[in-house]
Amino acid sequence: MADDNNSDVRVKHGYPSGSNNYTTTDTKVLLDFVEKELPLGQQGWQVIHAKFSEWAIECGCPDRKLSSLKTKFKQVRSQPLLI
Repeated sequence: MADDNNSDVRVKHGYPSGSNNYTTTDTKVLLDFVEKELPLGQQGWQVIHAKFSEWAIECGCPDRKLSSLKTKFKQVRSQPLLI
C-alpha cells in the first residue's frame, strides 16, 4: 500500500525566488534623495522616485516602485540608531 501522506512537503517562507532586496548602496542613495527633497506629500515622493529610477538605470541597479521606496524609508526610519 502506497503512503499518500504529504507530511514531507515543505512550505517555502520568506522572499519569493528572484526578489530584489535593497543593498546598502540602494538604501544610502534613497536616504540621500529623501534628505535633499524632504518629501511632504505625493509630489515629493514622485521626485524621489524619478531621481532614484534615473540613478538605478545609470548604475545598473533594479528600479523600484514608488510604494517600495516609501516602505523602505519607513522601515529604515523606524530602526533604532546604533551608536
